[in-house]
Amino acid sequence: MATNTAGEEFCSKCGALNPTFDEIHRFYACSTCGSVWAYDKDDPDYEETGHGECPNCFADEIHITWSKSDECNVCDICGMEF
Repeated sequence: MATNTAGEEFCSKCGALNPTFDEIHRFYACSTCGSVWAYDKDDPDYEETGHGECPNCFADEIHITWSKSDECNVCDICGMEF
């Protein structure tokens, strides 16, 4: 899931707007394409201690690379530099 410039959440697989969040099972679902996903940050047992995730799309640290030329982190999913 990602957020567009208007702040609307959308499915990163098909682009449908405003996927639903299942409060009980803590996952997102797209009613258009059926894609489901979850984020570590939504797990009530997850400790927010800077796990290297992207502050924009919350991609896991495996999707974060260090740009030596710009001396910053770059998210491979959304392209955010931080």
